[in-house]
Amino acid sequence: MLVIGVKESTRFNTIFTGVNILVIIFCVVVGLFNVDIQNWKLTIDQLPENENVGDGGFFPFGFKGMISGAATCFYSYVGFDTIATTGEEVVNPQRDIPISIILALTIVSLAYCMVSIVQTMMWPYWDQNQKAPLPYVFEKIGLSYAKYVITVGALAGLSTSLLGSMFPLPRILYAMSSDGLLFRSFANIHPRFKTPVLATIVSGLFSALMATFFDVDQLAEMMSIGTLLAYSLVAISIIILRYKKVDDEHDTPIYTIKNDSFVSKVFNCRSRSIPNKFSSVFSLY
Repeated sequence: MLVIGVKESTRFNTIFTGVNILVIIFCVVVGLFNVDIQNWKLTIDQLPENENVGDGGFFPFGFKGMISGAATCFYSYVGFDTIATTGEEVVNPQRDIPISIILALTIVSLAYCMVSIVQTMMWPYWDQNQKAPLPYVFEKIGLSYAKYVITVGALAGLSTSLLGSMFPLPRILYAMSSDGLLFRSFANIHPRFKTPVLATIVSGLFSALMATFFDVDQLAEMMSIGTLLAYSLVAISIIILRYKKVDDEHDTPIYTIKNDSFVSKVFNCRSRSIPNKFSSVFSLY
């Protein structure tokens, strides 16, 4: 699908994403009629013995458990960088890309939060099935038919997730090859489909090999750690680039800005297009 073209891939992704959203809405709406707030108020006496299930209540595993879970689940939110790789294929990238990233993060965050809230209020957190949580919960509360609907949504979600994850890599290989950093053959464009065919095929084979030889948990941890590191390096590089020398003789102009607070200068709260002497200290030294 990715080899055929961007428009065809987008149509395929849009259809399956629509199915996935409908299934999420179904789970949330049906689940809201079967929630029990007491599942968020469990005491230690109500928990099973000799099992690592936390202390009960709304925050059973504490701050450490929350950070550990967030680091593992971070890969669920990494798709927004895919949007940034389509800059050459967007009509108005300066406007459309930032809006798309914000909308994507907002919608995904709301969907994850709503499903998590409903799921943990429908059934105790310590008795969740890690491999198939939603079908397990709905079957436990007597709504066995819901698992078939969820299965359709899971297949649609996996298809869109796979397509979205595979979309940016061929374009990254194409950009690096165009700059001479990789084999020039990766920069070849198909005359009919207008896509980097070789880069797409190699990316697919590499992903298939990774999925074959590694466990899902290992891949998730590798992706989370790698993505966090990459995002951190990009953020630091952007700050340094802002103050980097333009050429051998001239530096990036730095101006003295008056009537701005400490926080405003450091975080550029006024969205100024020029750097200031105070903020330059953090990037240069």
